[in-house]
Amino acid sequence: MSRPLKNISASCLIPGAFDENLTAQAAKACREKLGGAPDLVVAFVTSDYQPHLKSLIETLRIDGHAPEIVGCSTCGLAGVGREQERISGISLLFLKMPSTGVTITSTIPSKRTADAAVVLSNPLDISFESILEEWGTHHPGIPIVGGSATGGPDEDDLFLFTHHGICREDRLIVEFSGGIKLEPLVSHGCRPIGQPFVITAAKGCEVYALGQREPFDVLEEAFASLGNELQEEAEGNIFAGLVIEEASDEFQSGDFHIHQIVSATLNDGRLTLGAPARIGQTMQFQLRDSLVAEKLLESECERIFTQSGAPFASLLFMGQGRGKRLFGADDRNIRAFEDIFGQIPLAGIYSFSEVGTVDSKSLRYNHSVCGALFYSAD
Repeated sequence: MSRPLKNISASCLIPGAFDENLTAQAAKACREKLGGAPDLVVAFVTSDYQPHLKSLIETLRIDGHAPEIVGCSTCGLAGVGREQERISGISLLFLKMPSTGVTITSTIPSKRTADAAVVLSNPLDISFESILEEWGTHHPGIPIVGGSATGGPDEDDLFLFTHHGICREDRLIVEFSGGIKLEPLVSHGCRPIGQPFVITAAKGCEVYALGQREPFDVLEEAFASLGNELQEEAEGNIFAGLVIEEASDEFQSGDFHIHQIVSATLNDGRLTLGAPARIGQTMQFQLRDSLVAEKLLESECERIFTQSGAPFASLLFMGQGRGKRLFGADDRNIRAFEDIFGQIPLAGIYSFSEVGTVDSKSLRYNHSVCGALFYSAD
């Protein structure tokens, strides 16, 4: 069969425990849709697939003719038309890109080598923020999108892998050069509550003072502002938002880099966040809100569709709190996405944290949707 002259993709989501025959059939069907061998297969699997990785990789290479495979573990999957939480399964995306170079690495090259990248990381990687800074230094303005593995409950249930098997590195970076354009999708799921304050004392991930006040006092004040009706819903749903662009005087949903509040120390009011904060940044507490999450995702998808149309493939990284617990129903992220773009081939996961690029800044997020939307460069 002749080699395709254009970029093309295929995907599938297989629920249930690993089944070699089903996986072989799916891989063959995806390959046949491409009209030939893929250049890359992205495979997201639930943690119970780990003992079967060797067989899975062999199946994708033999029946899918996959030369390059990259993937990670997850607690939930997404595919065309559906999301599935806390069940076994695999989500596959086959990419055929005749004019695109694909390189899988774990380090940031010291000079620009890519036009776009997808990153998969171990959530226990304490150096990840510096890795993103390094990417911005050596690849300024080049988009990078991705997410962290989930699974559980043990640390060994979190894993990354390639066609060589389990990867012992803390991250895998898939670099793309030539032939495609990667459009990053970044959508948050929170609305600001209380008042914004400038961080006046901080070190690392610990915030010691907001506007010269104890952060926990400011948090209690923001919580009280919700009123009795919303306070019960707010339990476990309040986060810290760091302003992305400080030039504005007023901040709205989507203007913040959302982080988890890991802990609070009551004797001095100190808060520990899920990522570093610095003195001079503006911080405002955030309430995770299902209506805001859905509307912001629809709005961002509409913006990209108006600008670029529908992509030929997509990878979606959804914060693990953005499932049925938030929306009260299944498939709400995928539904909002497909209402705008239609049912394009895609694979997705529920991730511990997400990575996206906005205005040339590559950042790590929590409880957001970050998507890598693939377009042909011509």
